[in-house]
Amino acid sequence: MVSDLAKTIQRDYLPKIAGGQATWSLVTHVPVAVLAQQWRKAKILFAFDDSVAKLKQADGAVRLHVNYHAQLDPDVVLEVLKELKLETTIQHLPGGDA
Repeated sequence: MVSDLAKTIQRDYLPKIAGGQATWSLVTHVPVAVLAQQWRKAKILFAFDDSVAKLKQADGAVRLHVNYHAQLDPDVVLEVLKELKLETTIQHLPGGDA
């Protein structure tokens, strides 16, 4: 599940930043989630219903990238990513708005 994957990344992979206010975004071929040091759990973006099957995969492995947004407000990062207009979201992900 995407939420479990994001939780593991947030808990076990991301560094703890002094001040406790760091923000990251998790992306595959499209943005997937926003993770924030001050949040208990990641906020999954609208295009995902928590299925890892929708994530980009190659050679049997899920392909993810983590972007570091320094200490930007995670709610602002979330809103910006929600407003992105990506053709892949509409054309390739089931449940995308047309």
